[in-house]
Amino acid sequence: MIKALSATLLAAAILSGCSGLPAQNLDLHPKINATQKLPSDTMIHVKAEDTRHSALIGQRIDRLKNTAPLSLIDAQEQLEHAVEHALEDMGIKQFQPGEFTMTVYLDELTYNAKMKNLLQEVSAQTTLRIKVEKNGQHYTGKYKTDTTKPFVNTPTPADNEELFNTLVGDTLSRAFADRKLMDFLLFR
Repeated sequence: MIKALSATLLAAAILSGCSGLPAQNLDLHPKINATQKLPSDTMIHVKAEDTRHSALIGQRIDRLKNTAPLSLIDAQEQLEHAVEHALEDMGIKQFQPGEFTMTVYLDELTYNAKMKNLLQEVSAQTTLRIKVEKNGQHYTGKYKTDTTKPFVNTPTPADNEELFNTLVGDTLSRAFADRKLMDFLLFR
């Protein structure tokens, strides 16, 4: 009797642990397409600021309407790394205070999931600003990207990471294709 009761309690505990939707913290590694080449002796100090009010991006949802938070923590470090990697592809080798200071501001990053008939529709949005300064002069550009994607099943953590890496990557790629931003960096 005790064995049967123990087995029943164990099965109930295991099943109750499976019924929830886990929280997710995003890990950003966006691919940035930057075709412009910059002089390799250019020094750029890259900084990032997360100006959002919260690390929370939105709520994941499943077919049973269970929800779980989707967050981006350590946005500053992840954005700095992504931007430095793109600048390396453009020819920059020195990331230190000196000639230019580039600050990337993460102003908005949102995720809205809702059930629509048998599909789950996810809308995501990001807004970034990039400010480049040199000798008291500066250029600031603002870049925004929206996307909506249908999913047959609840998006997995990998699906969400791919969605946001593409979203942020497209936004930063557009920034690095901004002629005014590139002209300011090429101004010596």
